[in-house]
Amino acid sequence: MHFEERFQSNKLGFRYLNAPAAIIISMDRSLSYPRPIFDIGAVTQNICLAAIHYGLGTCIANQGIAYPEVLHELAGIPESKRIVISVALGYPNWDFPANAVVSLGEPIKNITRWIGFE
Repeated sequence: MHFEERFQSNKLGFRYLNAPAAIIISMDRSLSYPRPIFDIGAVTQNICLAAIHYGLGTCIANQGIAYPEVLHELAGIPESKRIVISVALGYPNWDFPANAVVSLGEPIKNITRWIGFE
């Protein structure tokens, strides 16, 4: 990727992919880190699954929280909250090139071992 393409891609990430809404998920700083992270992951996943049910698209990203001090100020998030992750939310633009990417990940049977499910 050329410099200008990378720059534009990064800029898009900091704007939550131009989504009309972004969800910023935080946790209270009094909670011992990283213990609540699993719970936050489960909540984040369920937000995304619920969005799909309503025909919305999501993108979980940490680029949108790269500057937490800015989010604290602009979104009025108290300093007592640790910003953990963001979710871009909106109707998918199926013409956007990244939405046409097909993942050729490893087949599940090659990376798991199922015992007792024969």
